[in-house]
Formats: sequence, C-alpha cells, structure tokens
Amino acid sequence: MRIPRPTSNPATRTVGGPFALYLVVSFLYFGVPLLPHPGRAYVGHGADPQIFIWMFAWWPHALLHGLDPFKTTEIWAPAAYNLAWTTSVPALAVIFAPVTLLAGPVASYNLATILLPALAASTAYLLCRYLTHALWPSLVGGYLFGFSAYMLGQQEGHLHMTSVFLVPLVPLVVLRYLDGTLGGRRLAVRLGLVLGLQLWISTEVFFTVTLALAVGLLLGFLVMPTRRRRLLELIPPLAGSYAVAAAFASPLIVVTLQEFHSGSINRPSDFGADLLSPVVPTPLMLVGGSWAHSVTGRFIGNNAENGAYLGLPALLMIAIFAVGRWRTASARFLLAAFGLAVFASLGTRLHLDGRAIVSLPIGLLAHQPLFDNLLPVRLALYSSLAAAVIVALWAATTRLRWLAVGLPVLAVVALLPRLGAGYWKTTPIRPAFFTSGLYKQCLTRDETVLPFPFGPNGDSMLLQAETGFWYRLAGGYVSPLNPSLYENDTAFLGLWYQVIPPSPQEMLSFARSVGVSTILVQKADDPGWIGFFSRALKPEPHEGIVAFGLGSTDTILPGCPVPIPRHS
Repeated sequence: MRIPRPTSNPATRTVGGPFALYLVVSFLYFGVPLLPHPGRAYVGHGADPQIFIWMFAWWPHALLHGLDPFKTTEIWAPAAYNLAWTTSVPALAVIFAPVTLLAGPVASYNLATILLPALAASTAYLLCRYLTHALWPSLVGGYLFGFSAYMLGQQEGHLHMTSVFLVPLVPLVVLRYLDGTLGGRRLAVRLGLVLGLQLWISTEVFFTVTLALAVGLLLGFLVMPTRRRRLLELIPPLAGSYAVAAAFASPLIVVTLQEFHSGSINRPSDFGADLLSPVVPTPLMLVGGSWAHSVTGRFIGNNAENGAYLGLPALLMIAIFAVGRWRTASARFLLAAFGLAVFASLGTRLHLDGRAIVSLPIGLLAHQPLFDNLLPVRLALYSSLAAAVIVALWAATTRLRWLAVGLPVLAVVALLPRLGAGYWKTTPIRPAFFTSGLYKQCLTRDETVLPFPFGPNGDSMLLQAETGFWYRLAGGYVSPLNPSLYENDTAFLGLWYQVIPPSPQEMLSFARSVGVSTILVQKADDPGWIGFFSRALKPEPHEGIVAFGLGSTDTILPGCPVPIPRHS
C-alpha cells in the first residue's frame, strides 16, 4: 500500500468543520441531558467528577489569592496536602478559569467534559486526514477515537483520562518529520509544547504516550527498514522536545519529585482487559443487551475502565486490512502497533470471560516505580487510536465504495452510547444552607468543618468549591491515598466507610484532634449520624443540615438564626 505524502498539511485548514460536527455530537450525548436543570447536574457518575470540579475551583482561587496551588490545607486540614500526586488537571483548570469565575466550577467542568471528546475526535481526524487525504474516512476515524469505548467509559468521571486530544498530535508531528515536511528544530519545539501541555493536564497520559512513542520508534525501526536512517536522525530533536517539555512543566516536575510516591494507588492487576473485551459491548453501549451485560459483568474492573471494546465492524475492517495489505511496511507497522496495544491492555494476567488463565509479561513491570500506578486497561486508548487510523486507511483505499461506507457506519453504530441510563449525569444534593448563602452567616471564615456524608460518599467537595473555599474540610476526596494524620486514627475508618461506632466519644476526640469546630450533617442523606452525635452534642437544625458545635461557648455571627457553639 502506497500512501501519498503531502508537501503541506491541508487537513489543518478544514478541521473547523469536523470539530463543529463532533461538538454537536458531544453536546447531544452529554450536554442535552443537563438542559432541564442547567448548573445543577454534572457530567459523569458518582463522586469522581467532584475531584475535577474542586480542582477547577481551586486553581484560580489559589492563583488569585497568592496561595501555593500545589499544596493546600483546604482539605484534610490541618495537613498540607500535595496535589501534584493527584489528578489536579492544572492546565485545564487555568484555561477554563474565566468560565469558573463567571459561572462556577460545575459549569466550567461540564463545558470541559463536552469539549474534550470533540477535541480528541478532531485531532484524530487530523492524523487520519494527513494519511488518507479523504474526508469521509477521516471523519469516521476521528469519531472512532473521540467517542471510543475508552472515552465513553472514562467520561463517567475521569477528566484526566479523557484529556487525550494531544495524543494524536504526537504521531502526526513525528510523521511530518519523517516525511521531510517538518525540520528537527520545529519538531523539538512543537512536540515539546505538546508534551509539556500534556504533563500539565495528566501525568499519567504523558507517561503512557512516552511509552507508546518509544515502542513505536522501536517498532518502526524493526519493520520499516527504509525509514531507519530518518528514525535515527529523529533521536536528537526528540530529546530536545523532552527538554522543552521539562522546561515548560518544570514547576510541576519539581513539586512531584520532592514528594515522590511509591506504591500503587490502584493495583494494576485489578484492571486488565478481558480477551472478550474488544468484541463484547459493556452496558455503556447501546448495542448488546442483557446477554452482553451478563458477560461483561464477569470482567474484572468496572464499566468506567473496561474501555477496550471496538465492535465487530471495526475488527472486520482491521482483519480485511491485514489480509490485503500485510506485505506493505506501513500496514505491518500499524497492525503490529494495534496488536501490541491490545496485548498490553490485557494487563498482568490473561482473562477470558472473567477467569484468569495465565500470567502475562506486563506483570514483571507492575511493581516498578511509575508502572505500579499504570492501569493496563487504559492502554486501550492506543488500540482505539490505531484502530481508528486503520479503519480510515481501509475505507479510503478500498475499491468497493458501498462497503467503504457501510462498514464504517456500522462501526460508528456499534459505539453509540446508551443514553438515558444514568452513566453520564449526576445531580448532587445541595442543602439550602449552602445555596442560600446561610453558611457565611453561621460559619466563621476558614474554620474547619467535618461534613457528613464524608469523603467520596457525599458532595462535600463540590459544596466547598461552590462556596469559594469559605471553610476548610476535615477530610476530602482527591485520591484513594489519605494523609497519615488521618489514616493512623482508628476513628477515621468509621468516617471513610460511613460505619457508625457504638460511642461518639472516639469520633469527637478525633474531630477535635484535627481542629474541627463544627460538624455538618445533611438531613437528606443521613444513615444515622444526626442521632449519633445528638447523644453527646446539642443539634442545631438549619436549612437542609443539622449542625453540631464542638466549643463550650457561643460565637453568635450576625444573621445566623441558630448560633452554633464552637471554640471561642
């Protein structure tokens, strides 16, 4: 197969139309369900989206108030929590800061979640258009990446993992260098800025794209002998691009290395794709039905992470592509890259229908630094990109035009999301105590509050972000790892797992040890904490919450209808 190489990149002049099309699709999928109550609900499922909503509020707040944005006492008070080892998405938080300041963090987060799939589809379109020179196949390729099963799963609440619009630009820039349309210095600068920005968005994606780039270069050297000289010439400017990226993201790198974390946040062995994953749709997909859901229910991991599904039409096109064009070096490279990505996504053990069969080589890396926090199933990002490119190339060059249209359409249909099932919309509970502004009249500025529900079990992070960080939280949820100040206290387990102990004394002793002056319990989501604390403290009911003060005197704030006892 001979792919013509342009002397310029005409696709960049036409990306506006495809982006608008992808944006309409993304809005129909994720924006329309929010319209009945704009500003109240957010895109995603469960508590994970609140991490990013909080980050969208925190970064502009910290920068505008001269605070250290990497370390904060606003959560897990009084400990100084290092956000460099969390999914803090600083670049996105800064880019969307104007929206946050004007409309609030939920609005800016929702806007980002709608834009990101469209952006990812658009950059994949650019890559496909560069290779195919064909509009329709490139549009399909862009969709298959931007709205892949990987993206739909991560869209449940992992903004750092849907921020992958820069990933297709990496092979695009490298291809332009190999084709001679981009010089070494320009490659170093452009790729360096892409990689540096990716670092500021997601260190995990930066790490995996670096792995993918290294494997791709080695693979290209092995299967494309005519490109070997140019690939060797690529090494110096490629090293220069990483130097540019390191300089661009140097503040983040320094803070991250100062408190290097070893050990797994989530074990890689718990998140591998099943051998049936590329074929069997998860419950997030419109196709499939109960038979498919019964199969995927046996897969390890969860619906958000099981994003290796590609669908039979895409797999059929990849198979036809392999049979017809295996003799060409470019086809062998793409097919090998696709196969390696699929293999890597299987994880530490080969699973078939949920049953572990045999250990896999990636298990040898699973306990090494950085690799110990890499979830193998997320490498489906790269198999979906390779699949999108192969489908676009096949559709652009096959002589059977009806087949070139029919199979890609079926591939898109196979990836349609199951809208209306509640996977991409959450409406948090907002007590009137917060929405009416009463918290400003009843809580002193910067006092430490213990909220119930606690941590990932409720909406405390979102509520604090929407108050502009009026108060500090004894607790929080930005990572499964919590400060040792909390983890070393036995009462903390009762808070984290919402297990009510037999006596309030141990819990109150813990609360006082971290400087809590007020306990707030939501009335609408209380499994029994109000009655529990009422055994030792006086309940003070407010709009939607019940407050318990830990002080022995009353500090009466102007306008607070019921004074809350607290430390004077």
